[in-house]
Amino acid sequence: MRGLKVLSMVLALAAVDAELSAEIEAQARVGAYFSSGLGGQGRAEQGGFSGDFDLDPTVGVGLRLELPVGTLVHLGPFAEFDAYKADGASGRDLGVDTGLMLRVGPTFDVGTMKLEVYGALPLGFTAYFPDAVDETMLGFTVGALAGAQLHVHERVAVMLEMGWQMHRVYEDDASLTANQAKLQLGALLLL
Repeated sequence: MRGLKVLSMVLALAAVDAELSAEIEAQARVGAYFSSGLGGQGRAEQGGFSGDFDLDPTVGVGLRLELPVGTLVHLGPFAEFDAYKADGASGRDLGVDTGLMLRVGPTFDVGTMKLEVYGALPLGFTAYFPDAVDETMLGFTVGALAGAQLHVHERVAVMLEMGWQMHRVYEDDASLTANQAKLQLGALLLL
């Protein structure tokens, strides 16, 4: 019986917290961020031959729109522009990602501010423009991120995300795969 009372109190507190946080979670937002791939590994394949190579850190920027789908869920489009460089290469290659990002997580009170802690799954298309070649390679990207958004104002949040992202692109009988640890830092405007 005592266990039921404790469980009902925990559920009641969770419902109150969810009600207080629902206003923040139910808001659409648009954001801009800096993106960095922290080194990583690449693999090139062509005509039955393959080779691995190291990646230098990647630099880039991104834009996203997050739309509430439920109390804890946001879904929306994103676009990222990253400059890739193989270790020892002279120039940087451009990668453009577009797709959808699913973000799931609760909101907590931190003093007078709100903190959203979440997991995110980006999934989309990639266009890869190698520096030394005129051919464009097309493919896909997928990742897994853990992140947080701290609401520093009723309409502004800052975000930090870390995780992993993979790109795989193709052109004729060639393919290129890149796996990188990701770090993203930015700000969002709540609409």
